[in-house]
Amino acid sequence: MTKEFTINAEKRDSAVKRSVLEDERKVPAVVYGANFESTALSLDASEILRVYRKAGTSNLVDLVIDGGKPVKVLVKDLGIHPVRHEIDHVDFYAVDMKKPTDVLVPFTFTGVAPAVKNYGAVLAISHENILLRCLPADIPATIEVDVSGLKEVQDSLSVADLNLDESKFRIMNLDSKITICAAAGRKGAAKKLKEAAAA
Repeated sequence: MTKEFTINAEKRDSAVKRSVLEDERKVPAVVYGANFESTALSLDASEILRVYRKAGTSNLVDLVIDGGKPVKVLVKDLGIHPVRHEIDHVDFYAVDMKKPTDVLVPFTFTGVAPAVKNYGAVLAISHENILLRCLPADIPATIEVDVSGLKEVQDSLSVADLNLDESKFRIMNLDSKITICAAAGRKGAAKKLKEAAAA
């Protein structure tokens, strides 16, 4: 069952200073989209943090502006203050439910790679997510990647190897790889690498 997330927001006068919002524990935000007029907003800081921790960038969120009709959005960008390490700005993208959209979906890794178990290798992951193009209703929360087929040091998986429904999803970064390499200080892994280099 798809989880539902809601964020309440208020329209914001762009002339209002950031310090005023900070005093009210508010975060400045903006929502925009192909068929949506860009609108400045303010959000409750604790609410956006709570929702973002669960929804991330790959779950649709109902954005309720001034108590109106919910707008289906994705969190497109989230700014973090360099000193306080708090959310200081949020960009929302209003999706058209009838048109495909590009979205970054995180990987979830399952299984145990024999190369890790037997040779002391570690998973060297070049990408933590995959860029998909699909209808908003089809956006998955995560993409599972089974690493149990990685048997030897230097074995690799490409996102092209993932079993995705091509009728729903188009992979936009086909050259991404999930690779295995040896961990430093592991004798078994070093030996395996030496054997591979000599072959």
